[in-house]
Amino acid sequence: MTKIQRVRERVAYQNRFIVVHDDEVVFPDGHPGTYIKVSPRGEGLGVVVVPRRLDPPRAPAYGLVRTFRYPVGEHQWGFPRGFAQGPDPRASAEAELREELGATASRWTLLGHVTPDSGVQSTRVAVFLADVEGVGEPTDLREVSETAWVGLEELRGRVAAGEIEDAFTLAGLLLVDLADTGPAEG
Repeated sequence: MTKIQRVRERVAYQNRFIVVHDDEVVFPDGHPGTYIKVSPRGEGLGVVVVPRRLDPPRAPAYGLVRTFRYPVGEHQWGFPRGFAQGPDPRASAEAELREELGATASRWTLLGHVTPDSGVQSTRVAVFLADVEGVGEPTDLREVSETAWVGLEELRGRVAAGEIEDAFTLAGLLLVDLADTGPAEG
């Protein structure tokens, strides 16, 4: 299978977070065209943190943050997430957990990776499960307007009701389910 070939890379826009390329390409059928690509600046992977509190004898609770998402023009509930803060994704995940939930974790598990929008974005994002041991106040008050801890069934109910539609949160929930049940047979 032939790939799309880049003929010329052109930076259309950049800031401290991203670079937008408007590249000239040749498609597999030989026709020329252009392709937009959005890439994060700096090194390292973006992260999503699935915060889980284990408070026996109660069932685990999962931490959510409510943030205003400017591109869609509304508040959304979801797991903490953010751009890379250096080459180590776990260090970025620890920082996001502290900033957005005011929490620390005693155990970290890399659940997998997601490509948020591989038709436009050139990034992979690491998804971590964090077993939370301490919760304080979020430090990123410019973005986080509210926090909540909910059980797994309530979390699934919010997804089913359309209250949570953030793709990173949906991917994190799926990866948690797969980690808890193992891969599907077949």
